[in-house]
Formats: sequence, C-alpha cells, structure tokens
Amino acid sequence: MPDLNTGVLLEEYPPAITTGTLSLEAILSYFMEQMQLQPKEQEPCKARERTPVTDPTSDESLFMATTEPAWLIKAKYDLDRIMALPENWDSYGSPSIPEVLYKNAENFLRSLEVEDIEPPFVAPVSGGGIQFEWQNKARELEIEFVQSNVFGYLKIIGDEPIDEGQFSVQDYNSARLLIKWFKTGQP
Repeated sequence: MPDLNTGVLLEEYPPAITTGTLSLEAILSYFMEQMQLQPKEQEPCKARERTPVTDPTSDESLFMATTEPAWLIKAKYDLDRIMALPENWDSYGSPSIPEVLYKNAENFLRSLEVEDIEPPFVAPVSGGGIQFEWQNKARELEIEFVQSNVFGYLKIIGDEPIDEGQFSVQDYNSARLLIKWFKTGQP
C-alpha cells in the first residue's frame, strides 16, 4: 500500500482512472475492496484544508489533504522533476541522479519542514548530484548532494564565499543552523 503522506498517483487507483478525479471516498472504497473489509456506518468527516499535489505553480484542480508547508511541496515537486532526467541529461555524459541522493535531499528538506522559508531553487549537478539554492538580498546558501553520506554547503555574502564545508546527511541540526544563518545572518 502506498504511503498517502508522500502523495498519491492517480494511475494507482482504478476509481481515479474511470472518473478522472480522486476523492477520499474512492480511495477508501478501493482499499477496503482490496483488503476485503466492510465499511462501518459513521458520520461523514469534515474536509481538511486542501493543497495541490500536482505542479504547485499550476492551476490544475487535483487536490489532496496535506499538512506540508507550500514551500516544501514546491521544493519536492522540483526535486521530482530533476529525478526524471535521463542519462547524459547535460550532453556531457552525466548519469541520472542516484536514488540515495534523492532520499538524502528529500530528508534534508523534511528536516526543515517547520522553517518559514522560501522554496529553494533546485538544480541537477553535473556528475549526478542535486543542489538547493536560497538567495536573499544579503546572503546566499548553496547545499549540494553529490556523495551518499554527506552534503556540502557554501555560504555567500554579496559575491564572496565566506564559509564552506560538509556535514553528515543525518546531521539535521546543522541543516537547521545553516537555514538560520541564511535567514538571520547569525551563526
């Protein structure tokens, strides 16, 4: 069974294919049928706030309940787009991006879920990596995932790099401190 917290693909659910829409009732009905469960009589649930699960910049009407902030939805959408790049996407022989780097980048983003930030610019890195970039008037922060066990960072003020280094991909506290620096200028 797919994890509904990470999104729903319409083609995985026959009710969506036949009707062109995806509703909570259709999903529940489908899973109950697959698991051979009988529905209980209950009062209808109240609808939750809906957030787009397609391109967050489009005006398509496919929606699903979520609690993720809008910046995270946009960043994950952009991350998914670069993951679809084929081998040799840059015409210099770069491989497609390895799944482990995708998972590390996604976990990095999820570790920042409570932050009030703009979505990063998400770009592929030649050689098969992922880069996130945040820019404001005073500072720039670049995060790169090119190795499976670390992420690299570069802090820039104006046009001058002021600090760079690496952290373990599991060091989420350092990730939050980098975002704090970007937002406030404080280490």
